[in-house]
Amino acid sequence: MRGIFSIVPLVLALGGCITPSPIQEASSNGVAGSWEVDSSRNGGVPALTLRFLDDGTITGTVACNSISARYQLVSDTLTISEADITALECGGRPEAARAGEIAQSLLASSPYRVIQREKGRISLMSAAVSWRLKRTDAGM
Repeated sequence: MRGIFSIVPLVLALGGCITPSPIQEASSNGVAGSWEVDSSRNGGVPALTLRFLDDGTITGTVACNSISARYQLVSDTLTISEADITALECGGRPEAARAGEIAQSLLASSPYRVIQREKGRISLMSAAVSWRLKRTDAGM
């Protein structure tokens, strides 16, 4: 009996040292995968796509520009860091500049609270803005 009581405090102590992986939490909360800003819910936002990868990176496109960033999801809080968007003029299209500004706003307004709205749709809510995203990869 004495041996069991000696092991329990050790197990409890070791259990407190384990930190959940943000990647596992991101997958379990349905964020990993490909998403598009839902333009019908966000005032006609130009095509803005994001892919949250299991390694904690974000890739994406807006107009003819590429997006890259890092993310961490802990519980329902999504933090985006190290964001970068290429600055191509996209052939002088006026919507390209607006699209770049919108993407910059989305990436810079972190942290977000992630809210699952319905299957395949989430909202990202910060103190400054709210975005609705729809999943574009049905397999995830």
